[in-house]
Amino acid sequence: MDTINPVSRQKTEDEASIRQLVKQMEECWNAGDGHAYAAQFTEDADFVTIMGLHISGRKAIAEGHQQIFATVYKDSQNTTTITDVRFVRADVALAHVRWHLRFWQEKTLTEAQAINTLMLVKLTAPGECSWQITAFQNTPLVVR
Repeated sequence: MDTINPVSRQKTEDEASIRQLVKQMEECWNAGDGHAYAAQFTEDADFVTIMGLHISGRKAIAEGHQQIFATVYKDSQNTTTITDVRFVRADVALAHVRWHLRFWQEKTLTEAQAINTLMLVKLTAPGECSWQITAFQNTPLVVR
């Protein structure tokens, strides 16, 4: 007999889905695919870049990332580590993700780190549900 609480099971499944979404973001970044990267976001998502620029909408997120993948972050590699996931409600979650970026800058391999705050919403459609990012804040980390 299954003794796991259905609410706990759902929370575990939702957290696994969120972790998979972040892994998908990492894979899309490393493939240099701005449109696939942006697919993890809601159509009306808000995105604050590492430089403090506020971008609105999945289309703008896709175009902005495709531009950096073609220029400053061409052939870059990013590694994610989720530090925590907290459910604000059953359909809203807050996650913190650390990123470790390796990229070429003036023929020198450069490394940078950042932490992101992601606000995710659970979207449901008949027969399926998925998590997407509706707000994203990117903050550089100073490593000492």
